[in-house]
Amino acid sequence: MEVENALRHFIATELMYAEDENALRPDEPLLGSGIVDSLGIMRLVSFIEERFGVVVPEEDLIPEHFQTVQHLAALVQRLQGA
Repeated sequence: MEVENALRHFIATELMYAEDENALRPDEPLLGSGIVDSLGIMRLVSFIEERFGVVVPEEDLIPEHFQTVQHLAALVQRLQGA
């Protein structure tokens, strides 16, 4: 849950410029709704790598991993276990 909360906070405050991470639901579409664009994906990858101490491989830079906060959290947890 910590991973998901950190991701929600980053996306809400840094990409959506909201004051509260509750402005973003964990299952809310990120790409289709325009919350995250290509620059946002790169900012997210940088945040994930710095915050969680993982490297996001190029082959994981696919739209499916960036659909929702839940998808992103699953990616981070998988990378942490690798």
